[in-house]
Amino acid sequence: MDSGVAPQTFSRTEGSRAFEAFWRSLRDGKLIPSRDDFRPAKARRFLGDIVLMEAPDEQNPTLRIRVTGQRFDNLLGTNLTGQDHLDFMPDEFRPGVLATARKMVELPCGLWQISPAHLVRGYATNLEITAFPLCADEGGRQYLLSQILPAGGLKPASLPTNYGVGIDTAVTHEFIDIGAGVPELRVEAA
Repeated sequence: MDSGVAPQTFSRTEGSRAFEAFWRSLRDGKLIPSRDDFRPAKARRFLGDIVLMEAPDEQNPTLRIRVTGQRFDNLLGTNLTGQDHLDFMPDEFRPGVLATARKMVELPCGLWQISPAHLVRGYATNLEITAFPLCADEGGRQYLLSQILPAGGLKPASLPTNYGVGIDTAVTHEFIDIGAGVPELRVEAA
């Protein structure tokens, strides 16, 4: 998919680093905090830009979006709660996205990336995505907690998917070591 957003050189923003510090504050001596450790009252600064999704597993290879912040919804022009993140990706990128999400939970590690996105209002922009795993809740579901920020100006573009929103493969990304190491940069689908 041609994003219509000019290639740039990107580096992590202070906002991304502040979100990492917030996530680390939830750990309370554990390598990974649990879903129950994430309390919205502790995250007021980040709530508008948060996306909480279920991590994929063998029985459910999806990335179901459970919570989205208001600023994120306003940026996209829609609320994606309840949707599968994979529906907004071109088919050829889905196996790699799933493999990356699984690695974040299995290793575990965080992820920072810049991904071009087409928005409902007919614009394209780059998104800075910073994501970390959360251990299973009482139902056994693991989660990925993300902060998603705009990382470039808006540019007119046509919508590439039937869903009104499209997210392209990352133009740059790096895994974030949370204490267990990081996988090789390229994660191949199983």
